[in-house]
Amino acid sequence: MSQNKIFKNVITNKLNVLDILLGTSFLASIILSIIKSKQQLLFTIPLVIVCISLKYIVLAKHKFKVLFLVALAFILAADILIFKNFQANFTYISVLTTLCLLCYILIIKQYLKNGKFQGFLSASVLLSIALVAYVLFSVFKVLVLELPKKQIILSALCLFCFSLYFTSIGIIYLKSYYKNGILLFISGIAYFFQLIFSIINEFLHFERTFTVLIIICHVTSVYLFMKFILEVKSTEPYTINFE
Repeated sequence: MSQNKIFKNVITNKLNVLDILLGTSFLASIILSIIKSKQQLLFTIPLVIVCISLKYIVLAKHKFKVLFLVALAFILAADILIFKNFQANFTYISVLTTLCLLCYILIIKQYLKNGKFQGFLSASVLLSIALVAYVLFSVFKVLVLELPKKQIILSALCLFCFSLYFTSIGIIYLKSYYKNGILLFISGIAYFFQLIFSIINEFLHFERTFTVLIIICHVTSVYLFMKFILEVKSTEPYTINFE
């Protein structure tokens, strides 16, 4: 057996183990969110993020983006604080989320250079931007009523960064050549709903259903973002593959 084949077998075995751990920890997170308190997720959600990180490193080999790993570190830290005590740690969570979004923006910035932007300001695009802006503004109004001034400023900064991130995703999806732009778009949508459901769940009305949706959106967003940056150079017609 050649060294190349042995190496491929080792990589395949590593990915199989990571996929099993990822799937198991994700499923466990959903089950725990239904039958236990959200504090129990402190033992499973971080494992999901670690598995995604390791899978990215294995798949990207020596060409991985350090910024994405930094973003995952911010996400991991934020998740731990969220499931310990969301409201008590809100300041740190806001800072970590903002830093993660800045990393995301810097990562996808390179993909904006190759897109076609003619006709970007079409009626449908403007309507979509207006709708997202309205929802984010509504979320911000809720936070203004619940948080002290310092945290309001951090929340505004975080929402502003998310707006930049989401707008960049919209441009890439609508006006670029990338066959797998749909992955990035779904990732952004999932992040958007994660944000909305989190605010509702923590400041308006706690519901286990929202916790389940937050977990699904959170993991989907991170995983599909990873898939996009791994496969963005593909020029063949793209189909979603979760292997």
